[in-house]
Amino acid sequence: VNHDCPHQANGCGGTAEERAEEAKRRARLVSLDAPWNEVREAVVDACGLQVQQSTSHCFQDFNHVDCCTMDSTRQHETNEASRVAGMHAVNYLGSHIVDASISERGPGGSWCTCQISSPEDVCHRQFGART
Repeated sequence: VNHDCPHQANGCGGTAEERAEEAKRRARLVSLDAPWNEVREAVVDACGLQVQQSTSHCFQDFNHVDCCTMDSTRQHETNEASRVAGMHAVNYLGSHIVDASISERGPGGSWCTCQISSPEDVCHRQFGART
C-alpha cells in the first residue's frame, strides 16, 4: 500500500474511500486454503469487481495486483495527462471499470492496476487514487 499520489494537487483525492474500506474488509475474509482459481476469484470480488472476461487478467500475474478504487469522477481518466511510463499513451479503461465494478460496494469504481513503479503507476497517477 502506498499512500502517496505524486503529481496530484489534492494528494490521493481520487480514492473512492467507501469502496476501498469495503475492499479491505472483504480481502481479509478471503481464504487462501483453496485452489488458486477460487482464491483469485475471491480476491477479484473483494476488490469490487465482477469475475468476467475483462477482469480475467486481475491478480493472475506478477503485475496486475493492485486493487485501485477510484472516485466516479476519475474513472474515465486516461494516461494522456499522467504519462505513466511504459503504458499506452491513452490507456482508456473507463468503460471496463464501469462495466466490471460492483455498484453495491460503494460509489466510484474498481480496477486491478499494475503495481510496477508504485507510486508512479496507473492507480496513483492516472486515477489519483491510493491502492
